[in-house]
Amino acid sequence: MDLEFHQLDLRYEELRGRSPARERRLLSSLAEVGQQAPIVVVSPVSSGRHVVIDGYKRVRLLRRLGQDTVRATAWDLGEAEALLLVIEHRR
Repeated sequence: MDLEFHQLDLRYEELRGRSPARERRLLSSLAEVGQQAPIVVVSPVSSGRHVVIDGYKRVRLLRRLGQDTVRATAWDLGEAEALLLVIEHRR
């Protein structure tokens, strides 16, 4: 699905580390070939916005490139379960 940026809840963005070198490489790739992997979101019960679980760099850089939307996949899990799954996958 494609989501507009105002539909995203970025509540966990500050918990993610940043690497300027990795962001430069990703920015270059996004500019050249576009978004290849969707971000991961879960649908919240009350706020109406999709909580981003994985893909904060893609969101930030696509916005910088002037895009209006980001491709996303929604997991049918609660926030805590989805976050734990992403953490386990990164190990």
